Amino acid sequence: MKSFYKILNDKIYESLETIIKVDGFILPNKERYILALQLFAGSVAHFGDACACAAALQDSSGRLLSLDQKLSKVNDIWRAEK
Repeated sequence: MKSFYKILNDKIYESLETIIKVDGFILPNKERYILALQLFAGSVAHFGDACACAAALQDSSGRLLSLDQKLSKVNDIWRAEK
């Protein structure tokens, strides 16, 4: 959506969050994706990175193994390369 339609991250978050939060919308780990969208709307430029950060925050107290140094700037993420 971002590159093809030229929509800003925060607008993508607002649109998709509304859909995802509908009771009948079935999505495994729904809260993880909502958190990923929140990160994507704020400090994380790519949705895949936002998903990795959301998983790290929920599953490992924010510890993330990654070579992407930009992810060190995400609040509550502790990034390691080894």
